[in-house]
Amino acid sequence: MRSAAGRPVLSFFLAFLLITTSAWLTLADYLNPAKVLALKDGDTITVLANGGQQMDVRLEGIDAPEHGQPCADASKQHLSDLVSGKDVSLDCTGLDEYSRLVCKILLPNGEDADLDQIKAGLAWHYKQFQRRQSATDRAAYGAAEDAARRVAYRFVG
Repeated sequence: MRSAAGRPVLSFFLAFLLITTSAWLTLADYLNPAKVLALKDGDTITVLANGGQQMDVRLEGIDAPEHGQPCADASKQHLSDLVSGKDVSLDCTGLDEYSRLVCKILLPNGEDADLDQIKAGLAWHYKQFQRRQSATDRAAYGAAEDAARRVAYRFVG
């Protein structure tokens, strides 16, 4: 049996959840669709949001090679081929430590650009931050990385 004292806490929590959810839905409307203006590397893009603001976006769930590392140029080029100049949808989960939006990038056909980077073997599943992802995305990204590694090992070893 619940105590009456627990109900105000539950009510506060539900009110907080409702307010933050409705604010996030408004943010999604402000962001989408977003036009991809530029790429910083294989896991960061610059977009012009529907609301007219230019923003840096970190692709959620992946980590790509940095400038100067092997395959960095190939990773950036592959992402460019996928998203450059396109209107995309941003499915965001928050901000990173550099105040960039952290988002799954969905192409006009619904394809997941983040997952495509992993499937191409040009990014890793960023397991350190996988708690931000849905269970479905965690499983898909992990399986894609495993498959890409198996293909790479066939060519290397």
